Amino acid sequence: MSIILSILISGIMITQSNNLQQKPLKDSYFPQLTAKTLAGSKINLPNDIKGKLTLLVLAFDDHGEYKEVSSQADTWTKFWEENLKQKGIGFYEIPMMSRKYIWVSWFINGGMRGGIPKEKHGNVACFYGDKEKYLKLFGITELRKAHVFLIDKNGKILMYQKGLATETARDNFRRFIQ
Repeated sequence: MSIILSILISGIMITQSNNLQQKPLKDSYFPQLTAKTLAGSKINLPNDIKGKLTLLVLAFDDHGEYKEVSSQADTWTKFWEENLKQKGIGFYEIPMMSRKYIWVSWFINGGMRGGIPKEKHGNVACFYGDKEKYLKLFGITELRKAHVFLIDKNGKILMYQKGLATETARDNFRRFIQ
């Protein structure tokens, strides 16, 4: 009985702490994902981040709508810049777009390059492909939320958060990293 009560209380605490989860999602390691940064470099996750603690922000397009999730991702970029970058923690924002947009990727990426400062181009990596695979793998149903993963040096998912980088969410990440 006490085990069931503990599980229920844990579930409530996770839900009440701004959707924060300190356990890996369905798979304990971040899956293979290939994307291209706005600076032109190809990245293969999680291989290219091994050896470094990394914050990944996945921002899924919702039938071409990206503004709401983009503004949420911006709050995580700011959090990384102000709190984590100087600690040597890596960062990528990954716009997750359907394969159907690949034929206009040059246009989309050009628009992003124009709206994002050049010094951040290496931290924004665009994915054009089977985004449904990742939605299913992570159980993501809210496309208009930023999905944030803290990945350890071996590619293991340590924490997950969705939505804005609220003060509570930032405090939880800071405590976990220290």
